[in-house]
Amino acid sequence: MHIERTVREVGIRLCLALITTGLLTTACSKEDPNDAAPATGTPTFTPPTGDAVLTASRGASVAYVGSAYFKDNIGLPVNAGDVSLNTLPLDTAYGLYSISSNNNAALDLSSGDVAWTVSGGNGFAAFSQDVNDIDFPDAGAINSDDTIHKSADYVFSWASVSGADYVTFTLEFTSKNVQGNTTSCTFTPAELSTLPMGTIFVSINACKYSQHTIGGKLCLFKKKHAEVRSLTVVN
Repeated sequence: MHIERTVREVGIRLCLALITTGLLTTACSKEDPNDAAPATGTPTFTPPTGDAVLTASRGASVAYVGSAYFKDNIGLPVNAGDVSLNTLPLDTAYGLYSISSNNNAALDLSSGDVAWTVSGGNGFAAFSQDVNDIDFPDAGAINSDDTIHKSADYVFSWASVSGADYVTFTLEFTSKNVQGNTTSCTFTPAELSTLPMGTIFVSINACKYSQHTIGGKLCLFKKKHAEVRSLTVVN
């Protein structure tokens, strides 16, 4: 049972990374931001956790994406009924939810307006929540070197960022959360050692969040600016 749960949790985290950047649009994610390692040479940030996390993402190099999960008392996802972002229904699988403009062209987050509707279930009350108390962060393109040399430090960066509570730097599935409007993050050879050789997908996400207690459950509402590209890994 423990092995089955561990495998499921790993799969959930990998799927979330793809959903956030618009590379995968099937709902199969549970976001666990506290799994990110401390950043080297930058102030670390521990994102808050909640009973539910509902995220709207946009960026110049990614699709518009919405994702949501609702968790039980041991942290695994549960179904909370029908979930909609700006009146558009999210797809669901195993209690996990997502929508992308790649598979629903009606999803448009360019105005910055975000409104969630949840019909409720498994201990979660029905609710409607606008997330207009916070704005999407702004950020520039990824501008670090195209090649990662595993034998040397790699400085992963983008041109600019503003309006973020924290920034997540992700090389494949190795992530670091750093505080505030951070434009770069250093990965050491030890941290790069697990990367596969060849082409990998990388992303940087700037996040702004608000928290609301609804029906006794702590719900986190996030707006993210995401940028993604591919890099080459060599020795």
